[in-house]
Amino acid sequence: MSSNENTLDLEVVNAFSLRGEGFWAASPSLKKFTAIDTDAATALAKLNIFDGVLELDGLLTLSPAAATALAASSKNNDIISLDSLADLPAEVAEALATFPGTLNLRGLTALSDGAASALARHKGELRIPKVSDFSVAAFAALKEKQCFSRGDAFEGLTEFSPGLAAMMAASGGPISFCQLTSISEALASAMSTHRGALYFRQVEAISAAIAAILCRHDGRLYLGIRTLAVDVADCLAKHWGGLSLDGLTEISDAAAESLGKYRGGDLSLDNLRTLSDSAALSLAKHTGGRLGLSGLSELSDTAVTSIATHRSGVLDLRGLTSLTEAAAKALASSESEIWLHKVTTLTNASAEAFAAHTGGLSIGGLSVLSEAAVASLVKNKKFKIDGVYSASLRRALKAARSAAKPKKPAKN
Repeated sequence: MSSNENTLDLEVVNAFSLRGEGFWAASPSLKKFTAIDTDAATALAKLNIFDGVLELDGLLTLSPAAATALAASSKNNDIISLDSLADLPAEVAEALATFPGTLNLRGLTALSDGAASALARHKGELRIPKVSDFSVAAFAALKEKQCFSRGDAFEGLTEFSPGLAAMMAASGGPISFCQLTSISEALASAMSTHRGALYFRQVEAISAAIAAILCRHDGRLYLGIRTLAVDVADCLAKHWGGLSLDGLTEISDAAAESLGKYRGGDLSLDNLRTLSDSAALSLAKHTGGRLGLSGLSELSDTAVTSIATHRSGVLDLRGLTSLTEAAAKALASSESEIWLHKVTTLTNASAEAFAAHTGGLSIGGLSVLSEAAVASLVKNKKFKIDGVYSASLRRALKAARSAAKPKKPAKN
């Protein structure tokens, strides 16, 4: 070990090489080093012991010479991870950009124009989700890079100039605003021209004016709002591309009536804990894709009967833990695919009802069924046997389905 125990030097690298340590032994050991000298970087790049992932996530500084040496490791590594670097000088970025594989720089919070220009020439995947300080020029240099088509792009940003917001919107692909707790009119206006998913999961409230702007956006819209006013729901119902409001734990009958008019794709309300009979009837009118209600653990038979009239995509009721026979018969009449992953058993009458269901059927939590119920369920060709969690019941269902298949006539 060198006199500076935090610096990775040639002596340490040679020790790894001589001992023949593989990824699981060497990688954790490398993470404790906060600096690396050029000779060590050169030797490290020649080692083929890291299963393609060179993790140097403890490094706080990196010289241009050491970066050049590490970038030459592409014969042995597909990924270089430097997630503790908080600063990236242009010269170091220039050197790292020659590495053809994935660069993890997930600790960076700022990026200069020079560093951005250099990284723009990098051919592989670039991961810089926490960058919160870069100019329009830096974004312009990097806008074609894969780092801005990943869901974690822009996670660190909290402020946006009009020019930057407009360029972000034009980049396409998913954009995640993980640090934002509010949406300005200027940002909403810029993002309304964006095509691709938008994530505003920390935004707990929006006005009708902001909702009216965002509804012009084309793509999946994720909002973390905790309450839903009727005028906001009216605006969001006009959005196109899929709507996720998973921050809601309850919804008023009036807001549900507005959302029931949504025709723009999937409607996700997966954190609702209660749903009135009236709200269920309104939401069932949604068309265009999945209706997500997986947070509900119970529903009245009246609510289930209403929800069962949903006629488009998937009816996601994965949270329900039991079904009455009346509820099962109602769901069996639905034209939607039904997901019921926490229901553990069905009566014979319920199983017989689902046998006639024409849409897809997934009841993964089933663990106890009578022989009669098994025989009934396998009549439904769209019932997903492979999705049943219980291995023993899955085998019984497969055997019953196999036995029910018509036998081929014997050849003379």
